[in-house]
Amino acid sequence: MITATEVKGSVLWYDEQKRFGFIKRDAGPGVKDDKDIFVHKDAVEAAGLKELQKDTRLTFDIDLRDGREIATNIRPLSRVAASGAGKPGS
Repeated sequence: MITATEVKGSVLWYDEQKRFGFIKRDAGPGVKDDKDIFVHKDAVEAAGLKELQKDTRLTFDIDLRDGREIATNIRPLSRVAASGAGKPGS
């Protein structure tokens, strides 16, 4: 069940080995708490990305699954930063 759409936030951390990470959603109207939002590798791959870099700005939907909020339909506001392009060795 989608509980929010077009939410903006920044990647707190993402671990490729663990296949998940967390996004810090921006404060604003309708944001009742400062819980970080879980993001799974499946959502990253569905967005056409290989990984997420810390502090990458995103928009995403929040879906409620098994009692917890998870990020879905993630869309980087900066494709270069999210894809890892520009990193040494890329």
